[in-house]
Amino acid sequence: MLDSPSFSALERLTLRFTEQVVNRVKADESLLRELMQSLSAREIVEMIFAIGFYMMMTRLTETTR
Repeated sequence: MLDSPSFSALERLTLRFTEQVVNRVKADESLLRELMQSLSAREIVEMIFAIGFYMMMTRLTETTR
């Protein structure tokens, strides 16, 4: 699904990055360098904050029902 042609190259890259951050905590260095070709450091940090926020909210709502 992440390789779907319905996503742009940047969207596919962002999805791969998100998957790695969620599942492994840290994205591969090569993936991060590739992402930095399209996004600024600030945008990447904001994306990591957004990922973390949604992970926190999921845990909060699932735990408290």
